[in-house]
Amino acid sequence: ESFYSLHNMVAAGVSRYEKLPGEWYGPGTACQVLRDLCELHYRHMLMEERRRRKAQQAEEYYTTDPSSESKKEANELFRPMLRVYVAQQGSVYRDAVDEIMTRDGRALQKLEREKKGDPKQENAENDGDAIDIHDDPLRFLMNAPVETNEAAEIPWDTSLLLMVPLRLGLKNFNAKAYGISLAHTFSFPQSVGFVGGSPRHALWFYGASSNGTKIYGLDPHTVQSAPYRKRSNNEKSGVSISDDYLRSVRCANPPAIDMNRIDPSLALAFYCRDRADFDNLCQSFADMKSDSFRKMHGKTNMPELFSIADAIPDYNTDVSSAMAEMMMSSSPSNDVADFEDETDDETDDDDEYVML
Repeated sequence: ESFYSLHNMVAAGVSRYEKLPGEWYGPGTACQVLRDLCELHYRHMLMEERRRRKAQQAEEYYTTDPSSESKKEANELFRPMLRVYVAQQGSVYRDAVDEIMTRDGRALQKLEREKKGDPKQENAENDGDAIDIHDDPLRFLMNAPVETNEAAEIPWDTSLLLMVPLRLGLKNFNAKAYGISLAHTFSFPQSVGFVGGSPRHALWFYGASSNGTKIYGLDPHTVQSAPYRKRSNNEKSGVSISDDYLRSVRCANPPAIDMNRIDPSLALAFYCRDRADFDNLCQSFADMKSDSFRKMHGKTNMPELFSIADAIPDYNTDVSSAMAEMMMSSSPSNDVADFEDETDDETDDDDEYVML
C-alpha cells in the first residue's frame, strides 16, 4: 500500500532505468521514478474503484432499482489525485501536457461515441490517444501520441505536477547566467521548489534571496523517530502527534547555500491546479524573456531556463519538406536554367553544396 516507499523507488529504478540498489539517482531519474509510481498508484486506485462500483451495482440489483445517482456514477471515470509530466530535453510542449491531462476525458468521450454510434469512432479505433484506461499506464507514458486541438478543448482530469530536469552548466552551475532566473521561479505561486544539491548530497530548495546569490533548502535525509502509533479494540492504528513532535519537524534555522556552489543538475517542480493555472505559469516564464525583466535586474542577456512550445516538432514532416525542395531544385527544368546561366557567365566555376 505504500506506493512511494523506498523499496518501490528502488524497484522502479531497477526495472525501468537500470539503477541498482545503492546507485545514485540523478534529478532526471528521480522525476521519472516519481511519475511511474504516481501512475501505478492511480492504477491501483482505479481497480479498487471498479471493485467498489461492481459491488454497489450488484447490491442494488438484488435490492432496489439503481438510482439515477448510481447510473451517473457508473458512467463517470475515476479521477486521479494528480498526474506528473516530466519535460524532456529542457522543453515543455503544451499539446503533450494536454494529451496527458485529458486522457480520462477523451476515454469517456470515446465511450459516449460508441454508445451513440458516432461514425467518427470508426476512424478513431486505431488512434493511440484513445488508450484504454484499464491498460498498462506506463505504455501511455512511453508512447504518448500527439493529436489535434481536441485535447485542448477538454477540461483537465485532475491537477498537474510539472517536473523539469535541467543541467545549467557543464561542471559547475552557471550562476552568472541562470542565478537570477532560477531565484525568480520561487516567486511563482505554482512553484514547489527544486531538487538539487551537490554530488551524493541531495537537497530540496524552497526559496532564494532576491539577488539570486543565496538559496534556502532542507535536507530530506534528516532522520528522526516515527510518531507513536496506538491501537484500540481491533481498530485501525492511529497516530498520536504531540506538540514536541510537531516542533521537531519544523526547521527553525534553514541553511543558506551560495548559488554558485550547487550542482548544475537539478529538477524544477510546479503544481498546477488546472489548465488556467498552467497557462498562468507559461505566461510567467514568457514575461521573464521581456526587456523590462532584464533591465530590472541589470542584465542584457539572460538565457531561458527551459523552453515552452505549443506543439512537439514533427521532424518527419520537416525532413520530407526539405527533401522535396532539394528534389525540385535538382529537377531537369532547373538543370536547363542552370546550364543557360553557366553559358552566360563562364567565369563562375564555384560549385554549390547543400548542407543536410
